[in-house]
Amino acid sequence: MSVKTDTPIIMMVAQAPFETDLNKFCKLIPLADADGTKAEPSDFPNDGEIWWMLTAHTSRLAEPGQLVVGTLEFATRYEAHVPASSRYQVDRESVQPLNLDVGLEVLTIAGDAIENLEELVVRGFRLDLSTPPTRAVMLHWRANYYGPFNTARVVAGAQSASQGYSFSPAHADGLTIYELDQRTFDESTHKFRLLVQEKVSLNDHRRSETYDSSEVRHDLVLAAGYERLLAKNPHRLIIEPIDRKLQRFAKNCLTRAKRQQLKQLLDELEITGRETENAQDLVQAIGRAKSVTEKQDASLNTVAEALLRSGLLGEDRIAKAEQSFALKYVEERTAELQAKVEQSLTSKRAELHKLEGEQKREQANLLKEKADRLAQLEKDIAVERKQALQQMDAEKEDFLRQKAELQRQQGLLRENLEKVTKDLREAGDDVVNRFLTIAPLLEAMNPSPRRPFTDERMSGPKETATDTVAVEFQMPAYISGTSATNNALQEEAFFERFKEVVQASGFTFRPLDLQRFHLSVKCGDLTVLGGPSGTGKSSLPALYAQALLGEEASRMRPGCLMVNVNPSWMDTRDLLGHMNTLDGRFYPAESGLFQYLVYAQKEHEARGSATGIYLTCIDEMNLSQVEHYFSDFMMVLERSGSARTVQCFSSETAGKNCPFQKCGLVTLSPALRFVGTVNFDETTRVLSDRFLDRVNLIRLTLAGLPGVAGTGAIIATATGRMVTLADVDSWRNDSALPAELGTLLDQMRPHLSQMGCPLSPRVYRGICRFVGSTTPLMSREKAFEVQVAQRIIPRIRSLVTNRQLNGLDGLLQILNQSTACAFEESIPLLEEIRETMSGRHWELEP
Repeated sequence: MSVKTDTPIIMMVAQAPFETDLNKFCKLIPLADADGTKAEPSDFPNDGEIWWMLTAHTSRLAEPGQLVVGTLEFATRYEAHVPASSRYQVDRESVQPLNLDVGLEVLTIAGDAIENLEELVVRGFRLDLSTPPTRAVMLHWRANYYGPFNTARVVAGAQSASQGYSFSPAHADGLTIYELDQRTFDESTHKFRLLVQEKVSLNDHRRSETYDSSEVRHDLVLAAGYERLLAKNPHRLIIEPIDRKLQRFAKNCLTRAKRQQLKQLLDELEITGRETENAQDLVQAIGRAKSVTEKQDASLNTVAEALLRSGLLGEDRIAKAEQSFALKYVEERTAELQAKVEQSLTSKRAELHKLEGEQKREQANLLKEKADRLAQLEKDIAVERKQALQQMDAEKEDFLRQKAELQRQQGLLRENLEKVTKDLREAGDDVVNRFLTIAPLLEAMNPSPRRPFTDERMSGPKETATDTVAVEFQMPAYISGTSATNNALQEEAFFERFKEVVQASGFTFRPLDLQRFHLSVKCGDLTVLGGPSGTGKSSLPALYAQALLGEEASRMRPGCLMVNVNPSWMDTRDLLGHMNTLDGRFYPAESGLFQYLVYAQKEHEARGSATGIYLTCIDEMNLSQVEHYFSDFMMVLERSGSARTVQCFSSETAGKNCPFQKCGLVTLSPALRFVGTVNFDETTRVLSDRFLDRVNLIRLTLAGLPGVAGTGAIIATATGRMVTLADVDSWRNDSALPAELGTLLDQMRPHLSQMGCPLSPRVYRGICRFVGSTTPLMSREKAFEVQVAQRIIPRIRSLVTNRQLNGLDGLLQILNQSTACAFEESIPLLEEIRETMSGRHWELEP
C-alpha cells in the first residue's frame, strides 16, 4: 500500500484520548484503503500509528477499538529517530464513523440467543460488545447471514465493561432485510472482506507503554462486496412484530371502527387478561400467535376472527375504551395532528404569500413613483427659484437706479437751500417770502415722512430673540434614496455571495455554521453566537452585513452596528441614552443605537419593503445582566405592527432646543435584526431561561479562526444589489412540521418536562418557522436537528435530581434510535452534559 493523502483510509482507535494544555489527542492504527488494500508497516515508520487531534464533534468517536474513516496529511512535527513519533496525521475535519458507503461489519449472534428474527426488533433485546460496531452491520445467525441492520447503543445508567446494542432494519421502510446462505455470502465477499485483529490500549497510554490492553477483532465487508451481494438478488424478509401484523390484517379486513376496537382489546387483554378464566385462555392464544413465524399467519388470522366473534367486546366497554384511546392519541400526537391540519392549509398560505408578495411589489412601485415625482417636483421648484432670483435681481437694479436719482435731486435741493439761507441773511423778509413761495415745491420733491426726534441714549438696547431653536435631526441621504429592486434575488445566490465574502476576508467557518447563522437571522429577530474567544463571533455579523449591502456599501451606507456592552450597565438608558429635564435635551448613548433605530424607522416609512436590513451586533452581551438593559427589546421584538414601539423619553419633557423632540417614541422596523455574542466563563452572567426561550444559540468552534490567506482584519466587498426586506420575507415560510418530525417532537416532550425545561409554544413556533424556511439550503431533517441543538439543548441545565438525570437518558435514547435524523450536532452536546452529571453523581438528590 502506498500512502495517498487524498484517499480515504480505514483506521482503528488505538487508545483513549489524552489531553495537553490546549488540545486533546489520540492515536489511530492504519488498516486499509477504502478499496481493501491493507496498510504496510513500512509506510508508517516508528510506532506504525497516526496522530489525531480531536474536536468537539469527533471526541465521541475516540473509543478504543472503534473504526473510523478519514484522509491523511503529513504530521506537523516528525522526528525519524524518535520511536514515538508518527510521520502522518489525519485531517481532523475529515474523520467520520465507518458507514455503508465504505463498508459494514459482520457480527455473530449465538444460535440459542433468539428463536426467530422478529425477536431482534422486540424492545429489550441487546447484544453486548466490548468495542463499538459500525453504524450498519450484517448479522450471522445459525447458517445464514441477515441484514443490513442499523445499530444503536442502549443507554445504561452505570458504566460496564461491555456495551449493549440494539438493531433495526436499515431499509427505508424499517422492515425489509436480506437473507443469504453461507456459500453465497462467502463467494461474493471473499475478495472484499477484511479481517482485522489488533491490540488496543484501554487507557490514555500508548499501546507500547501499557499493560491494560485488549485484542480487538473486526470482520468487515467493503462497499464493493456489499454491492456484489445485492447483485445476487438475495431473498427479502419482512421483520414485522406480531402486533403490527394484527393491525395490518384488521386494516385489510375490517372497518375503521372495528380496527380501533381490535387494537384497544389486544392492549387491554395483555394487561388485565388474568381477571377472567375465558379471557385467560384468549391471552394465551394471542401469546402463542405472537411467537410463531410467518408460516403461521393463517393461525393468527383465525385468532383475530375468533376474537371479534367471541362476544367479549361489549358496546359500553368499546365506547369507554374508544374514548380513552382517543384522549391518549390526541395527547401523545399533538404536534403530529397539528402538523397534518396545517399541511392542509399549505396551498392557501402559498396563495396568500403570493398575494402579499404582489402587494409588496406594488407598494414598492408606488413608493418609487412617489420618489420620482418628488424628485421632478424638486427640479421644477429649483427652476422657479432661479427665475424668481433673476427677477429679484432685476428689480433690485431698478430700485438702485431710482435711489441714485433721488439722491441727485436731494443734492440739488440742498444747494438751493444753502442759497436761500444766504439770501435770508442778506435780504431778510424778502427771502422769507421767497422761501414760503417754494415750500410746497420742497414737500413735493421729498416724499419721505418726517421721523420724530429720538434719542438713542434713552431708547435702550434693541430687542433680540431669546428663544433659540436647535437644528432638526437630519436623516442620511440613503434614507430617501432609490434603488433598483424590481428583479428578484434568489436565496442561493445571496448565500454564495456570503460565502465568497467570508473566504475573501480570510475566515474558515464551517459551511454548516454559515447556514445556521443565515437561517437564524432570516427567521428570528435575535440570534446569539456562543463559544470561546477567537472563534470569530464578532466578525461573523460584520461579514454577513457586508454581504447584505452588496454594492450599496460603496455609497456610504453603514453595515453592522457594533455595540460593546459595559459590565456597569443597569437599564435601557445605558444602551439608548437619557433625557436631561433641566435643559430639556435628550442625549443619545455612545453606542449609537438610538440613531440607528430612528434611521431604520424612517427608511421603512419612506420605502416600505424596499428598505435594507439593519444589523446590530451586541458584543459580549452577558458581561452585564441582559434583562437589565435589554428587557424592553425582549418584549417588543415579539410584537408586530404599531405595537413594536420603544419609549426612549417623553416628548413633553423635550424643549424646543432638542433636535430629537419628535423621536421620543421609536417604532422598531421589521428590517431590524439583533445578533449577540456571549462567552461562558467566570467573567460573564448566566443567560436566563426567559432569554434563551426567545433566541437561537449557535455554538461556534475553533474552525472560525482566520486562515493563512488573510488576517481577517479587512472585510472584503461584495457585488450585486442590496438585500431588501421584501427579499428576506420571500425567503421565509411559516409552515407546519412534517408528520414524522412532529411525532419525534412529541416523543421528546415528556423527557424535557421531566428535566424541568418543557417545550414552550414560543419555541415550537420558532422551530416550525425555521424548518419550513430552510429549503433550498438545507433539508428539513437537518434543520430539525439544528433546532434541537440551538433551541432545546441550551435550556437543559441545573440537573440536580435522579429524576432529571433519567429524563436526560431517555432523551439520549430517543435521539440515538431515531431514523428520521442523525443528530450529529445534538448527541455530542447531550453526552457532554451526561458525562458532567456522571462525575457529580454523588451530589444528585433522590
